Amino acid sequence: MSDRTPSLPPAAAFSCAAGSWAASLAVAAHAGGPYLAASIAGWTTVHLLATALFRRLKGDFQIGGYPAWSFMESFLHGGVILPTLFFLSLWLLPSERWDATTFLLAPWDAGIYMAPLSQCHAAILAYMLKDFYLYDAIEVGYAVHHVVATFGCLICLVMPMAAGLNTFNAIQSEAASALFSTYTVWPSRVTRGVYYLTMTASNALGGYLAYVLCGYPLPLAFRAIYAGAAAVLVLLRQGALFLDVQTVLADRRRMVKEHAPAVAHGSAGDSAKDASSVKTSPPSQPSSCSPATKARGAAPAHPPGLGLTPENGRAVAQTPSPALESTSMRSMKYPPGLGYTPRQHERAAKSPARTTQSPARAVAALKGSGLNGKVWGGTATARRKSQAPDRFA
Repeated sequence: MSDRTPSLPPAAAFSCAAGSWAASLAVAAHAGGPYLAASIAGWTTVHLLATALFRRLKGDFQIGGYPAWSFMESFLHGGVILPTLFFLSLWLLPSERWDATTFLLAPWDAGIYMAPLSQCHAAILAYMLKDFYLYDAIEVGYAVHHVVATFGCLICLVMPMAAGLNTFNAIQSEAASALFSTYTVWPSRVTRGVYYLTMTASNALGGYLAYVLCGYPLPLAFRAIYAGAAAVLVLLRQGALFLDVQTVLADRRRMVKEHAPAVAHGSAGDSAKDASSVKTSPPSQPSSCSPATKARGAAPAHPPGLGLTPENGRAVAQTPSPALESTSMRSMKYPPGLGYTPRQHERAAKSPARTTQSPARAVAALKGSGLNGKVWGGTATARRKSQAPDRFA
């Protein structure tokens, strides 16, 4: 079992198991005869065989500190067995007596359609009791839940009326527990939201149905025990939900605290690198482009605006920049300071005539070469002439 909460001492766990088994068999034999008592033993055998099969499939694989077979058992119990028995009871209900109020308030001896409902309680008792046998140590919270749920089912079996209502309340509670197992096995925002909504709705519905049942003409002892059991189970289930919410929020706060220093350190490091790159920038020097070269529109030997001569431009190009070596821009083929993005640089490499001179300067150069600026809005012939290298030689 999980080590998040303390476990019952072995003597206390044995006492809970023995008392629950003895009370279940005795009350079931009193309420439904030997048949119902044998049904509890039969459903216990079914759950033990299913557990053995799931263990063979999954082994001792743990999910959230609990064995994987326990969640598969929850799917089988709350998602398959109980809904099947409940709908079987509705199918056996005579058509002339098909009335929701009659079905919910009927006593246990109202007809054959009540037999599947009694089997629902027998299956729930078996599901609770087998955990005392399968687990080496059972947590205090789960032990309290199982004992209270066991005695709640026993009260339902001897209640003189409202058999359909208390059985429906038990089935919807177990179905919500199966959805909790879904969230545990496949944790995500969707399954968490489904678990929060369905468990809260199930607890609210369980409390409301207990309140409705307490308004029926039942002996005070039945009403008090059923209402007390419902209150304990609702508090335990909703308390587990609140603990899960606290755990999720605590994990998020811890992640924020862990990532905040790294982000701050990264920003400071980037600022320091930027400052060092600015400090190591070469001093501005006069451009080597002569007026004649500019008039012909020829591309300079180095990118304009850097203030480099051809000699120190080649030296800078051959010398790796500390800023480039410390960043992800190592693969760029242009000196720093141009303000180009990598995508813009790729475009510039494909059309060097546009990147080595501004559009206005290129227009002036083309006008001086006799093309009359038709390269910017004229024919395809003018464009091909403007791209000929001998026009700017």
